[in-house]
Amino acid sequence: MSFAGTAQAAASTTFYTSPSADPNAACTSSAPCSLSAAQARVKKVLSAKPGADVTVLVGDGTYRLTTGLSFGAADSGRPGHPVVWQAAPGAHPVVSGGYRATAWTPVAGSGLVSTKVPAGTRTRQVYINGVDTPVAQTKPADLGWTLNSSDSTGFQVKDADTAAALLAMASGLNAAQVHDIQFEWSPQTGIDWASSECPVDSIAAGASPGTATVKMAQPCWNNLTNKSATVYGGNSSNVTPRNLLANSAPTLLENARAWLHPGQWYLDDSSSTLYYDPVPGQQMSALDVEVPQVESLVSVAGTLAKPVHDLTFTGLRFTTATWNAPSTPTGFADVQAGLMVDQPNTVSGGKVQPATQGECSFAKPAAGSCPWGAFGQPLANVQLTAARNVAFLSDRFEDLGGTALGMKYGSDDDTVRGSVFDQIGAAAIWLGCAGDPTPGSSDDPASAVVQDCSADPVASAHDQLGAGGVNEIMTGNTVDNNVLHHAGYDYLGTVGITMMFTRHTTISHNDISDMPYDGITSGAWQGHVDSVFKGPTRNDQTTSNINAYNTISNNHIHSTMQVYRGDGGPIYTEGHQGPTVLNSDGSVNATASYAGGLSITGNVLDLGHGGYATAPDVGSQWIMMSGNIEFHNRYSFSCNWPTPRTSRVSFTGNWAANRGDGSCGSAPTYHDNTTIPGDPGPADLPAGVLADAGPTAQYQYVETALPATVEYIGFSKNGQALLDGSGFTPGIPVSVKGVPAGGVRYLSGGFLTVPVPSGTQASDIAVGLPAGATRIDDTDPSITYSGYALSSARNLGDLNDDVHYAKANGSTAVFSFSGTGVQVFGEQNTDQGTIGVSVDGGTPTVVDTVPADGRRHSDVPVYTTTGLPVGTHTITVTKLSGSYSTLDGYQGLNSDEPGSTDPANGYGAPAYFSQPRGLGDLTDDM
Repeated sequence: MSFAGTAQAAASTTFYTSPSADPNAACTSSAPCSLSAAQARVKKVLSAKPGADVTVLVGDGTYRLTTGLSFGAADSGRPGHPVVWQAAPGAHPVVSGGYRATAWTPVAGSGLVSTKVPAGTRTRQVYINGVDTPVAQTKPADLGWTLNSSDSTGFQVKDADTAAALLAMASGLNAAQVHDIQFEWSPQTGIDWASSECPVDSIAAGASPGTATVKMAQPCWNNLTNKSATVYGGNSSNVTPRNLLANSAPTLLENARAWLHPGQWYLDDSSSTLYYDPVPGQQMSALDVEVPQVESLVSVAGTLAKPVHDLTFTGLRFTTATWNAPSTPTGFADVQAGLMVDQPNTVSGGKVQPATQGECSFAKPAAGSCPWGAFGQPLANVQLTAARNVAFLSDRFEDLGGTALGMKYGSDDDTVRGSVFDQIGAAAIWLGCAGDPTPGSSDDPASAVVQDCSADPVASAHDQLGAGGVNEIMTGNTVDNNVLHHAGYDYLGTVGITMMFTRHTTISHNDISDMPYDGITSGAWQGHVDSVFKGPTRNDQTTSNINAYNTISNNHIHSTMQVYRGDGGPIYTEGHQGPTVLNSDGSVNATASYAGGLSITGNVLDLGHGGYATAPDVGSQWIMMSGNIEFHNRYSFSCNWPTPRTSRVSFTGNWAANRGDGSCGSAPTYHDNTTIPGDPGPADLPAGVLADAGPTAQYQYVETALPATVEYIGFSKNGQALLDGSGFTPGIPVSVKGVPAGGVRYLSGGFLTVPVPSGTQASDIAVGLPAGATRIDDTDPSITYSGYALSSARNLGDLNDDVHYAKANGSTAVFSFSGTGVQVFGEQNTDQGTIGVSVDGGTPTVVDTVPADGRRHSDVPVYTTTGLPVGTHTITVTKLSGSYSTLDGYQGLNSDEPGSTDPANGYGAPAYFSQPRGLGDLTDDM
């Protein structure tokens, strides 16, 4: 990886590390030491020579931690001369909180394998070959179970067959194994933004014959089903953070060995045994199975009086950590965007009282009746508190079970730049602390703020907050030129980037994609004002959260709302985004108020899955949206700010496929916008805005972290196509109907324009295929089928309007090809499942062909492999699960020999070039 833009200290002292180092080594180039030994030497140098220039060159390999790394004030550099922890030249070091599971043995009488893991291992994730692999799970319907009669303690199972099956399963489990079982609601019934889960406390026979009782863990069940009402954000009536609807059956049952399916794992904590159900053909010795042992992988924590400062991490990969709180009786009672109710129950008169955590000054029955007005939030595996001028440059955050990177509580002027986030359980980045909803105010109990927000509560115990004189408000942080992909993997209601309670924050030039919910949120639920209306009208709230002067600009946000398609979008806000400024006569000074609000500008927002392009929801005010491109969405923006709707959101100078959601009317906030088609081509959009969205030229190398993927193709009448996706590079091959395209214009890592002949369809265009690529239809006689049948005239967009399909697991399709790469084309639909793809008899790769958006996608590449040795290869596709497996053919990516124009030929004189010949040559030249 390139480390363009890396901050380099003028090093006067350099230490060297290696994962296999002697703990007592000297930390020199010839005798490198461990990370902890290098840190001790850095502190020693800084103690003797405060402000010295120090660099640690981190050698290649994997540094496996059993406890996380902690950096404090003593690890700090000085302004302009940070202490730099940097990958050694040519190295790609990995900081892992995981244990590699090996020594697998078959489990007698089953197809399972097992291995021992270190005693005390607790985890909610296991990563196999870098992919977050599902825990043992099933759906109630797949078991034929009826679980929908609930009360204040859990489920009363009245179906005799379900009750018998539950009791039979529980009879073979000890109490700890029962407690490990989780019920999950993803998505949560009746809520288009939440995903919750609770552990089981006990399973017992019911009071009547043929019944059973499933008691759910507390306080999770009460927090999920019995939240207290609040009044917030300008609503005129009590609003309850949505409870789980009565009699809502779980969507998933998780974490019991009996529910193991191929490609799933189960950890028996009581015996420290990890079980895995291999996919047919998998060889365990060929798999990299990583089991997290650490929750806090890296902590950079100072105090408000002595912050950690001037520290840089660059070229490092942070990976393999978990977050176990949702497996405790607290569970994960989602409110919105990962905010959760996690307070213990209160009991009055022998009854469990509603969960009153959150918005306490508005809570019923009486304002202030609960002592703390804050929700919980997911643990950050890499976390900063009271950290100033700390930078993460060209790093990778992958395979992390909580929030990947969190900044909160007095963290100022920190930077995240040129980095990649992938396979993240919760949010990729979280800015702010839910436990400090009014930073800078003396209203919040200092002890509670410290406990909730500081990564080191003991050291921060004497911090002065609010009126005490030291301001804990976060300000001046920057997140730019990063790729954030596939966050919210385990907690579907979480968001790519969450902003809460920050000022002068810049989120710019990022590529954000593959999110189940929003791409970026600012102020979700808890971002509302904390006092009643005080202005001349209901909307003039002169007190608010402390958000001010924040910017979301020039981001490319696409493929969001993949699970939740209603109330949300690429950019979602709630509450004031800046203070309401009043004139001397008490009227609102709109110009000054907008100037201190949230600027959303220059972003390209391709939704494609429902929702709003920008969603200023309840209480949103002082937001300026300008110069954005918004398309492929239901509405450009919502109008859910407080009624009566006044000029609190300015939508000016944008290119939008439509206006608001219909309730906006002719609001004066909408002007000078350009209406574009819902599915625009390149002639409909300003190329400069497209080119400037996502990482800038200096950092576009981060785009190569993702495979080249096309998510949208739009056409203009002038014979041009716009390609919107990820992973594009200058000179990337593009083919149209199997023929290499000329005149491809590279705008950025997310956008290309391609000249196309009349009648071209999206399915005719392929990216990343070199000259010589050949498409083979599913009817080609070179394919050998077993268990597949032909289906023709489907009218669903298949190549040549036909596919081969299989119903029986184990059905195969075998194809031999000559070349160095191949793609498998098929269909993605909700009635499909997984397939196993093996090349030359190797370990099968499991491919899930169920689409995240729940829609049918015909004639799409479901599997790609490149870099094979020159020669003949055989690829085998095997149906593993689902009602159907569908095959629509293959695409040979390149041939044994380079094309005639390939510079690898190295032609010498005399050699001549002939084009066009019209005689059937590859690309019509020789």
